[in-house]
Amino acid sequence: MRLDEDALGQVTLPDHAYYGVHTQRARDNFAVSGRTLGEQTALVTAIAQVKKAAALANHDVGVLREPVARAICQAADEIADGTLGPEQFPVDVLSAGGGVSPNMNVNEVIACRANEILTGRRGYEFVHPNNHVNAAQSTSDAMATAVNIALHRDILTLRAAVADLAQALRDKTDEHRDTVKLSRTCLQDAVPVTFGQAFGAYLAVVERGVARLASAAEACLDVPMGGTVVGTGLGVGAGYVDAVYPRLREVTGLPLRRHPNFFDAFQNGDVFQYISTIFKALACGLVKIAKDLRILASGNRAGLGEITLPAVQAGSSFMPGKVNPVMAELVVQVGLQVCGNDTVVTMAVEGAELDFNAWTAVIVKNLFESIHLLTRTLPLFADKCLRGLTVHVDHNRRTAERSLGLSTVVGGVYGYDTGARAAHHAADYDLTIKQAVIDLGIAPVDTANLLLDPVTLTDATRSAHLLDDLLTQRQTAAATLIENLTPTVRAAIYHATRRVALADNNINQQEQHALAVVADALNLPTTLTTPDTPVASDTPDPTTPTTLITPDLNAPIAPDPSALATLDDPATPGDGVARPDQRHQLDPATPGDPATSALNALNDPNLTDTARGHLSAADPDHLSAADLSALTDPERRLTYACAAWLAAADSVTDTAEANLLTHLQHALHLDDATATALRTDIHALQAARRRYLPRSEQLPWWDEFTDLLTRLIPTTATP
Repeated sequence: MRLDEDALGQVTLPDHAYYGVHTQRARDNFAVSGRTLGEQTALVTAIAQVKKAAALANHDVGVLREPVARAICQAADEIADGTLGPEQFPVDVLSAGGGVSPNMNVNEVIACRANEILTGRRGYEFVHPNNHVNAAQSTSDAMATAVNIALHRDILTLRAAVADLAQALRDKTDEHRDTVKLSRTCLQDAVPVTFGQAFGAYLAVVERGVARLASAAEACLDVPMGGTVVGTGLGVGAGYVDAVYPRLREVTGLPLRRHPNFFDAFQNGDVFQYISTIFKALACGLVKIAKDLRILASGNRAGLGEITLPAVQAGSSFMPGKVNPVMAELVVQVGLQVCGNDTVVTMAVEGAELDFNAWTAVIVKNLFESIHLLTRTLPLFADKCLRGLTVHVDHNRRTAERSLGLSTVVGGVYGYDTGARAAHHAADYDLTIKQAVIDLGIAPVDTANLLLDPVTLTDATRSAHLLDDLLTQRQTAAATLIENLTPTVRAAIYHATRRVALADNNINQQEQHALAVVADALNLPTTLTTPDTPVASDTPDPTTPTTLITPDLNAPIAPDPSALATLDDPATPGDGVARPDQRHQLDPATPGDPATSALNALNDPNLTDTARGHLSAADPDHLSAADLSALTDPERRLTYACAAWLAAADSVTDTAEANLLTHLQHALHLDDATATALRTDIHALQAARRRYLPRSEQLPWWDEFTDLLTRLIPTTATP
């Protein structure tokens, strides 16, 4: 045992101790965390190197004699190489006082050992901890510089561990680049992705961590050596600051730079906060990866079972054969601790007061703990979990193919309502979307196989081209189907649907939209609705006096088209011409709109009844009985079905519409059974489109005409 003393009295020190009275008092006062400065090897080494660089600089400017400087340097080297071990640095890592205790612990050890080198005896006869080892320094600048040096080195070590983890993920990304799996959003089945894409996302966050750590390490190279207590440099001799930075670079091998503002360095800890946030961001990314792997490996009978993680130890003291994902769970726990450490650092940085942050100890303790936890955990995670991970390829493909989320693709080509119909049918009958599409007749087998190949759907470019091609094919097929209709039947369809719209002597805005859609779908030229424009030779001449289908709704049902002629006699009250007390109330329409331009002319309040009658005679709605008689049976059924669609579009067929449909039925020579069957088919088609969609998600009813028309054509073509 040996004695040491200060202004407070004497203390007894162990024989092996190189530390002195200040260290012993700190040891007695602050033994709270169970962790000592000696355990922070990188920090102890950095403090010793700062003391060596300061001794060399002080010798350069004549403050220290050569033997003293040389002895201090040797003692510092012995600390750095571990000759003076961790037992010489027993102060608690949470020692209070803004870093004074760890600084004095190193000062005392170096001074005592330097005396021993010079005299063979421990003590402070020739080398004093304050006068010589701490010359031209304060705890503020010496400890801040040492902390930055240690952080820089440990961050680079952590960066290497993160880079190794990135390589493990990169290998898995390459290995499973085309292995299909099912993605999930809100823990519900979504759309196919590949394990390569999933691992690529994990890799991305880890690679960002590598880049951010490099930035954090760089931020540590600005140090405030020479600022002494608060930044003024009080107590530093002339030439010392210029001398100490080259010596620091020489001793540490690091490109250390003089901090541009010493006052900033001592007051503001935002750099520490920045570094801690980088640790937290990395930890959060790692926790996400680890938790994902736990979920994907869940089972082994009733879980997802998409992957298997390496078994590294038994998972239960109670259930034989159970294996837990312990390495992933380790990462989660470490990540949570790092996030907690960041909270402490945040509070300590925020808690700085006036000219100095006194909470350096807790900042340093938590920063180094986060670094060490991550540095030790990541190699274990890479080697004992990721590299041995196996993917169940066949199981994952089956799961991807069964996802109801594939209905999204169906909706992209065939419409949202059709996608919903396929999804609900697949859910109701426990089918794949592909099988549902085939069963419902949405697409043939070859198209369904092509459209719903999960591998194709994981590639944005390939799937986009596929969807565009199929959509174009579908639109082209529909256009071709409609174009094969004769001009006469197209005119008849338009005529019939427009008369349904006029059944109540009022065309509302929705009906205007519907008629515009009908005209567009039927590819009717504007000339059909503009009497002043010449009419194409292959279409009925709208200027020729014709017979209106629309009768007086109070008149008896006409048995055949020829009976309709009397209903359109200008002298007959039911002539179908809009009179002043029966003017159509039209919403504003686009000029030249094929659905409404002629009606707008009829609606002009300045027209006389005679003039309006002439316009009506030139109205394209006039279609002769001869034209109707020329229609084939399938064309008659199609014309009637389209009229029935418009009548039922708002889910209500009123009396006027029902009467008009009855007249149209007889004008087209359709028996009651055929007309009823056609209305039933229309209702079924509309119900199928709307069955699974809430009203808020249904398309405007007029937008369904083209799809219904393409379905009706082959249906009505059947005798």
